[in-house]
Amino acid sequence: MGIILTGCTTNKANLESNSNQGSGISTSKNQSTEENNASSSSKSKAVTNATSSSEDFAISLADAITIYQKQYPDTDITSIDINDKFGTYYYEITGVDDNTEYEVDVNVTNGEFRLDREEALDNDEKESVKRSQSKLNFDNLLPLSEINTIALKEADGTIKEWSLEKELSTTYWEVTVSKDHQEINVSIDAQSGNVLETEVDD
Repeated sequence: MGIILTGCTTNKANLESNSNQGSGISTSKNQSTEENNASSSSKSKAVTNATSSSEDFAISLADAITIYQKQYPDTDITSIDINDKFGTYYYEITGVDDNTEYEVDVNVTNGEFRLDREEALDNDEKESVKRSQSKLNFDNLLPLSEINTIALKEADGTIKEWSLEKELSTTYWEVTVSKDHQEINVSIDAQSGNVLETEVDD
């Protein structure tokens, strides 16, 4: 048997009002929590991008080198640039044999390989002269993530590109950091992590 309540209209209205107010508070809290989470996520993403976007590359530096060496097994690599071409990052790898220089691009996302340039060496660079002078040393390379950390301690900003080169007997990274419309180039020994030079481009 049902129970009929009379004279409770006011109480019922008050209960509904309180319920709606409570719901409003809960919704407000949820929205506030979501906004805080979104803000935290945004800050975290910004930090990640600033510290090292290279960590998001599906194809690692070692992968890119292997891809190149499968195509040109009888060459030595003389430089590697990592830069943005029309919104996509590529490893731009330059290598030489006794007579020819090759420049190839390896997509950091899918490993797609393409030959960019192939040209004969000058006479004074042939017969192993250039390859022996410019061959990069890949022994005991520090991880690129560690190079990024070192660079950003020298120049806080966003890393835009990387270049692995050799001068005399030293294989080193030149990391380009962008901050406040300036570019700061940080040169770092690829094996020891020592900072060799920091240069600001206006």
